[in-house]
Amino acid sequence: MPSSDTHVSRSRVFPAVRSPPSSSALSIIDSSVSNYTTCGALFGFPAPTSPFAGIYSPDVLTRSLELVLTRYPQLCGTLRLVEYDPTLARNDHTKRFGRVELLWGGEHHRGLDLVFATRSGAVSSILPRQAGTGPGTGTGVYDVSSADRDLFVSPDAIVRLRGPDEGRGAIGVKVTTFSEGGISIAVGMHHTLGDAQTLSLFVGDWAMAHRSLLAGEEAPLDHIPLRPFEPLRLDGYAAGNVDAAEEDGAILDEALRVPQIRLDFWSSDEGKPPMISSPSRPPPEVAGLDEAMGRRRGTRIPWETWEWAKPVKDYLIDFSPDEVQRIWESAAVPTSSGSVGQTCDAGDAGDAGDVGDVGDVDAGAGAGGSSGAVSRLDAVLAHVWRIVTRSRGNEGLVHLDMSLGLRNRLTPALPPAFLGSPIINLTASLQTSSLLSSLPAAARSIRSTIISSIPFLPALIHHEAFALDPIREWNAFMGKEHLMVTSWLGIGAGEVDFGDGPAEWVCADMWPIDGLVVLMDKGTGRGWSEPRKTRGEDGRIGSGERLGNGRWHDNGVTIRLVLTEDDMAAVLADPDLRPRL
Repeated sequence: MPSSDTHVSRSRVFPAVRSPPSSSALSIIDSSVSNYTTCGALFGFPAPTSPFAGIYSPDVLTRSLELVLTRYPQLCGTLRLVEYDPTLARNDHTKRFGRVELLWGGEHHRGLDLVFATRSGAVSSILPRQAGTGPGTGTGVYDVSSADRDLFVSPDAIVRLRGPDEGRGAIGVKVTTFSEGGISIAVGMHHTLGDAQTLSLFVGDWAMAHRSLLAGEEAPLDHIPLRPFEPLRLDGYAAGNVDAAEEDGAILDEALRVPQIRLDFWSSDEGKPPMISSPSRPPPEVAGLDEAMGRRRGTRIPWETWEWAKPVKDYLIDFSPDEVQRIWESAAVPTSSGSVGQTCDAGDAGDAGDVGDVGDVDAGAGAGGSSGAVSRLDAVLAHVWRIVTRSRGNEGLVHLDMSLGLRNRLTPALPPAFLGSPIINLTASLQTSSLLSSLPAAARSIRSTIISSIPFLPALIHHEAFALDPIREWNAFMGKEHLMVTSWLGIGAGEVDFGDGPAEWVCADMWPIDGLVVLMDKGTGRGWSEPRKTRGEDGRIGSGERLGNGRWHDNGVTIRLVLTEDDMAAVLADPDLRPRL
């Protein structure tokens, strides 16, 4: 499909202040996501209001990027796989096969790939549109497909660690100006360097620097805190000795108690779709080690359950605060044993009430996340899981694969501004009959999956450090038997403001594949919570830290759901999709 862009320009942007040469290995968890797609987002802003017509000028956007990159110099560096040396790898976990390292500063700076483009029409043309006229589509259901791939950062702009080094960097920005008003700003970074929490932090800091430039401040960087880059701090939480010659068997037993599906790419490549690039056999560098370990293989990936060539629908479904509350209350009905399912109210443990971890379905539960109470988020996920399972006509075992952030799950907790991709996947599994018969049982399954993992996270990090290849195992899947859930709740993406108010819409850069679920903050209309409310008399939001101190469920929630066309139609026609108020 030809691009709609015209007048495209491309350049490399570097920090305003160059840093000396530096390097660091990335954490083992970062290395485990090294074959993920780009972590990115698209921010759509309306035409600026007078007197701020020049807010989005290319010159100011470029200069503010140079400033913010001074706080994030590593994003401009050279990302690469460690040169494997079996002798060094024996007693240094950062030198094992498939581990990732980053070099930045001096000659290692590759810069940020910056693209400016224009296209005809207005930015409103890319906003989600009301979906259809059939059952379930009248209110609160929107089609996302109007935001075409050309608006996002091209994957070709970002380095591929398992391919030839073509001089690509680790981050890109694309700015598209619409001839009839409005602008979109897309940011994408290699997933090893940032999950959505890191991405949102970076874009928010860029916007802060941009506002400071517009205000004519002499020291715009003074408003941006230092952002330490300490990826190996995460590995320090591992149990045992990750630099030992062999994995500790007792710790391995604990790691395997983390509730995950463990799908082995090396088990078989039968039915593997052509766009999946992960290796389906041991790379030559570790084939000998694999043989010495008995060529042990895990569960084969069930490619046949994912009809990847089928057309899908990519929709947003809004749930109001009252609907969220009703779903949550329904999760507290008495169980078959006569007891009442646990719930929590004030603080709502497990809900994204604060700035939690990106991709984290349990953001906001606090350090350790030890509450066993069913949260509103557990209830909403259980509700969606049940409706989708019914629409698919499933039988047997079904799975909810959930992304869990580690920042506030470890003890002591990592700070919310910890940079990188400290995320893992957990799986709640239920028989279809159990799932469909009981919302409380589904919600408790989600809660217990999360809680049961917490004591064994140090063991899991230890286990990951000894993987022959950190991208060998998949802990999530798509298709008829799975939902794959990630959360952008409470991370501030909807509050990013370059000087004329927050975006009308923020879209996570995720390929529309059957079974994808993304939890997003729900705003006013297609905007976000508290839009433009806190401007001063000059119409600008102040240059302090981010807004957004409320609980996500005070505004409701937006669920991005991707399903095959028939299954989506069945979901929207289900009378139980909307709880009875």
